[in-house]
Amino acid sequence: MRTEETAMLFKLANRFGICALAAAFVSLSSAAIAQGVVPCGDRETVVGMLAKRYQETPRAMGLASRSGVMEIYVSKTGSWTVLMTNTSGRTCMIAVGENWEDLKRISLDPAA
Repeated sequence: MRTEETAMLFKLANRFGICALAAAFVSLSSAAIAQGVVPCGDRETVVGMLAKRYQETPRAMGLASRSGVMEIYVSKTGSWTVLMTNTSGRTCMIAVGENWEDLKRISLDPAA
């Protein structure tokens, strides 16, 4: 996605909140995915925006294939964002949503 389109998504999100961001992302996602592009930017900028505008903080992370890091950011109100960051620090928003719920860990140990 071009920088102008990413800026448009952030402006929409600022005006209408996370619902607008999710709606804009969904409306653009099929075309964007077909073209192989998603909203991306410098990691510090994207993470700062999530913290400032949506009070989202890191909840989970893991190493993905091809040397990337996937992170999930969640707010106390339940909004969430999944980010993928490559080794050069370029971060892309790959999913956004609402109503995040943490699941209880289930032990596979029969003695537990």
